[in-house]
Amino acid sequence: MKHLLPILLLLLLLLTACAKPEPDIPPERMTSSGVVVLAGENQIVLSKGDEMLEIMVDDDTVYLDRGGQPVEDNFLELGAEVTVTYECLETDAVGVIVVIESVISTQVGEGIGSLGDCIEPPGCMLESTYGEKLSLRPDTYAWQFPTGEGEMTDISAVGAHPMEIAAQLPCIYSADTLYLHFDYAPLKITAHCWQADDFGNVDAAAMETACTATSLSLQPGFNCYELQVVWEADNGTGGTACYVFAANTLPNRIT
Repeated sequence: MKHLLPILLLLLLLLTACAKPEPDIPPERMTSSGVVVLAGENQIVLSKGDEMLEIMVDDDTVYLDRGGQPVEDNFLELGAEVTVTYECLETDAVGVIVVIESVISTQVGEGIGSLGDCIEPPGCMLESTYGEKLSLRPDTYAWQFPTGEGEMTDISAVGAHPMEIAAQLPCIYSADTLYLHFDYAPLKITAHCWQADDFGNVDAAAMETACTATSLSLQPGFNCYELQVVWEADNGTGGTACYVFAANTLPNRIT
């Protein structure tokens, strides 16, 4: 019996080891890009060439714009380029049903990547409270980016004073708030405003107006605005850029 005891203990240890549950393997995180062909309730369908990717999302899914700023799910537009990071939790027979956990984010828009790759200042899109949109590029900027071997390239441009070109500026019609969507999230934004009475007067003093990374508080009436925006990336890419436009809060448009 004494000789059998070690053998019995060994068998017991082996049985215990075999009975241990295998550790859970987390779902593989994947990334897919495509064109939005359907954006319905709890569902997004992307076109990837000849393939369709159907994405099922829950109410807690986080959506980000190109600058990494949170946006509502209705920011998705048909025809928009979208990159989705997801965990494949469930698939159908052909593997096109994907369930996204609430902690996974959806990147919306073209130009997805890193600010560190930009060789010019990012673009800016204005969105009014009525859904009107206006895309802007800066006329005045100072930008730098690495070109390899520790070298940096600097580019710059100086546009006209906003009051010199106020009558030719693109104009957007909105209520008391204007929403800002940058290709990449800025480090800092300072906003200035000139009233219509000052148009043409380059000596007119501008007033600073409240602005966040995602919205601008509009002054009543028809006014000119300048956004002075600063970016900075870890690799040294960055700089400043100025975006100039007019905005009208009056019931009857003035252009």
